[in-house]
Amino acid sequence: MLDQDLIDSLLHAADIVTVISHYINVEKKGRNFVAVCPFHNDTNPSLQISAEKQIFKCFACGTGGNAIGFVQEFEKIPFMEAARKVAEIVGFHDPRLQAAAKPKAPIDPEKQRLIDCINDLQSFYRYSLMTPEGEKARGYLANRHLDLAQQQKYAIGYAPLDGARTIQYLEAKGHSRKSIEDIGIAMARTDMNDVNAGRLIFPLADPEGQVIGFSARQLEKNGTSKYVNSPETPLFHKGEVLYNYHNAVKTAHRVGYCYILEGFMDVMALDKAGIGEAVALMGTALTKTQVGLLKRMRCEIRLCLDGDQAGQKGMMAAIRLLTDAKIPYKIVDYGSDLRDPDDILQEDGPEALQKKMNTLVDALDFQLNYYVNFKTVDSAEDKEKVLRHFLPLLASESGIEQENHVAKLSAALNYDPSALRVYIANESKKKQQGIDLQRFEDGMHGETAPHPQRLKRLTNRLGKAEDMILYYLLSDEKARQYIEEMGNPLYTPDYRRLLEAILEYGAMHGAVDPSGLMSYLGQVDEEHQASLSYIVADIATQAKAAPPFSEGIVDRCKATIEAEKAKAIDERKAERAVQSGDREAAARAVKELAEAKKNGWGKKKS
Repeated sequence: MLDQDLIDSLLHAADIVTVISHYINVEKKGRNFVAVCPFHNDTNPSLQISAEKQIFKCFACGTGGNAIGFVQEFEKIPFMEAARKVAEIVGFHDPRLQAAAKPKAPIDPEKQRLIDCINDLQSFYRYSLMTPEGEKARGYLANRHLDLAQQQKYAIGYAPLDGARTIQYLEAKGHSRKSIEDIGIAMARTDMNDVNAGRLIFPLADPEGQVIGFSARQLEKNGTSKYVNSPETPLFHKGEVLYNYHNAVKTAHRVGYCYILEGFMDVMALDKAGIGEAVALMGTALTKTQVGLLKRMRCEIRLCLDGDQAGQKGMMAAIRLLTDAKIPYKIVDYGSDLRDPDDILQEDGPEALQKKMNTLVDALDFQLNYYVNFKTVDSAEDKEKVLRHFLPLLASESGIEQENHVAKLSAALNYDPSALRVYIANESKKKQQGIDLQRFEDGMHGETAPHPQRLKRLTNRLGKAEDMILYYLLSDEKARQYIEEMGNPLYTPDYRRLLEAILEYGAMHGAVDPSGLMSYLGQVDEEHQASLSYIVADIATQAKAAPPFSEGIVDRCKATIEAEKAKAIDERKAERAVQSGDREAAARAVKELAEAKKNGWGKKKS
């Protein structure tokens, strides 16, 4: 943990506009600066930067913080590493920054021997591509228009036809037959021979770029598989790898999207067309581990698997995983053109491929088309499942868009469109009448509270009262003393955490500087740093001219919070009674709820 005085000195030296300008374009607008937000798919400058307060905030996605917080979020790195990066950008030097660096965890010796072996093998494959024997492989790459720069970027190689030579090379480098077997290219129980012999080599890397396996493509038809992939090894697990991830992750969060493709050549085709943010599956369906990697990119995912039935089925499975993981995504629209991206590039050129990749449809359109064109729904049970899935989605639409989707769903289920409209009308009615108290309960008691704009939509009185107390905590020392004596009057979990942090920071520093507080949060509560920093940024940038602190105002805010808490508890109690099916208990609970509303929540009954 870094000393707070060191962090304060760093933030004093690091102008936030300079730091953010290191990563994105920033424009001056009045007293502040604005930029297109890199943390969501922004089109208008939603990011506001205050040079006066040394903080930033996006008014669209809600991300906020100071200079260190920006680098932390942009680079996806821990707090202390981000602090060192900021120091590097602004030329700030202090030996304590380096002293606090975490030593790199030592690599397991067993894993290291395999890494050393596979790195030497990769170098051998790269060298072999440049030899006279590699001419056929180079000719194949030339025919696919893969120039030397791309060959180097993707580290493409060639395995000599005499597979024994590869083994001899590795043994000469000091690697045991056990190591050679464990990286997956030969078996020590037989005469060792490289299983990739005579093939073009595409190295497969982990998220950090370390080669862990290979995919080997045949150069001429000989009755064997077109591609031979590394088997499962201590280094390589195909369900945990996405081809080109280590390259794509560097820029995907900046441009706001990343494509998922079927093949390596498709990734390279997009690269040649100017789209470097693409990964490919490893010949399997998308896995939960791979979805975890995609989530780390913090961008929109664009699915572009094969247009045949198997590929479309894979897209449906991927949609479910991405939806469950709450990752934004769209689908590349094939239309009637089912060619692979590489074929489009070779036959029609880069502009045609760019146009194709930017022709996107939302998930609802794609799913409806799938049931119309590929998936036959026969049984009444299956039709009911499909209907239950799509009804809430269609009920949220209106006009021509809804009519188009009704037509597709009626065709898929062989239902009369007018019957579907009745279903949708009933669903809309239920949606309007229902009170989503569970969402309120989750928002109040979840691990991470909603950001203030959502909170105020849920309960404006509670949001205003809690914001007011936090405003006084940030701006007035007397208020901090008075509120500290109350205990913790706030209700929302993140607000309660923030109150404790402000009191701790204020006890150490006296005045509470928003930028310094954010860095303090990064060290004492990194798990909740992002949500807490947003609240600080929101109050610091949005707070209207509040009246001067008085104990009476804070007391009234506390009373409001207690009333809203009582209201939430009463409403939840009533909802549970209704859901129980006990009519008498439900009637009693609803009556009590009406009386509590009439009398005012939080007030004692006479």
